[in-house]
Amino acid sequence: MDWTDNNTVTACLNQCATYGYPAAGLEYGTRCFCGDINDVAANDGQFVSESQCNMTCSGDPAHFCGAGNFLTTYYWNGAIDVWNTPSNFLIGGLVVPLIATVGINNKVTFLEKYGTSEYANSTGAYELDISLTNDYRVAWREMHVKSDVFCSASIILPDKGARQINIGGWPDEPMYGIRLYYPDGAPGVNGTHDWEENAKELTLQRGRWYPAAMMMPNGSILVVGGEDASNSKPQPNLEILPKPSGGDTVITLDYLQRTGTKNLYPFLMVLPSGRFFIGYYNEARILDPVTFDTVQVLVCGGSTPAGIALDNCISIAPEAPNPTWTIERMPSKRVMPCMVTLPDGTYMILNGAHQGVAGFKLASDPNFNAVLYDPSKLVNQRMSILNSTIVARMYHSEATLLPDGRVLVSG
Repeated sequence: MDWTDNNTVTACLNQCATYGYPAAGLEYGTRCFCGDINDVAANDGQFVSESQCNMTCSGDPAHFCGAGNFLTTYYWNGAIDVWNTPSNFLIGGLVVPLIATVGINNKVTFLEKYGTSEYANSTGAYELDISLTNDYRVAWREMHVKSDVFCSASIILPDKGARQINIGGWPDEPMYGIRLYYPDGAPGVNGTHDWEENAKELTLQRGRWYPAAMMMPNGSILVVGGEDASNSKPQPNLEILPKPSGGDTVITLDYLQRTGTKNLYPFLMVLPSGRFFIGYYNEARILDPVTFDTVQVLVCGGSTPAGIALDNCISIAPEAPNPTWTIERMPSKRVMPCMVTLPDGTYMILNGAHQGVAGFKLASDPNFNAVLYDPSKLVNQRMSILNSTIVARMYHSEATLLPDGRVLVSG
């Protein structure tokens, strides 16, 4: 951080503590750096005479804030973060899906690239019977899709059959695709239904690669964002399924237009008030459910333009009076994480990488560790460090809560 007129030792220490860092370094009178106490030794740093730090702080000329290539270093007095360490963690088997969904039949459907898969005999869809996982030969049922679901979106419909719907895909015509599956069968008993798709009867109004989808309270589906081709121009708009009457009913969103391709797979959720929350790039908004106008603007952190992964979680009660973000540091950096809500109200955070961005070979240094976040504990004491896996799971990995409370990790 570069504070040209308000850098002080106290301000720098407090800002670092806000992000969970116990060490603060001040340089050139205006700069504030945050880190861990062991970063000095880890980067071969050496302490020198205090007299070499002779530039006054821009916000406090009575004190010194480093010099050129010299940091005046301060450590926070007392612990900031408390990492808990439970001892048990179950590691599942290796699978390679793009989308995993638990069905009403207590089975898990997996969708995989079709036509562009690295496996020539892939049918693009499979169903796993959790009750038969002790016998690999009968646990899987082969299913089929008619177009490529790469980087598509899936949700479960609120009808009696809990149908699964998948939208978008890659490339060209599959980006308009709408696919439906009606789960059948039971644990130990194979179903007979398969994925259905008919582009002559039902398609999206815009082709979408990396879209997001959300079930609205009225039973319609909100579809937002994506790109109009692989690594191409963004689709900065939304549409509704089923398509409302009339001509083109797509609504352009200026904030998605402004942030371009940095907001693929935006986060969508329905709030208790019935309004909609959308999180994209490093911003968030609450939308009116009828007009989709912005009711309130919220700003949150995200990955850096240089692809440096972040090591913090932020949380907010967006409809509380005067909502503010709470920043909590994680034990390690993580980009492309998966997060699963567990039955006891805790959250498991896993998968991803320590460095990079989403995409083919755009991330490095896999994060093998899992973290448990418990919102019932005090702030900065909510993280528990779980055991580590041996399988790198980054781009398009999945973590799915099973009906019995276990977490299925794949991808």
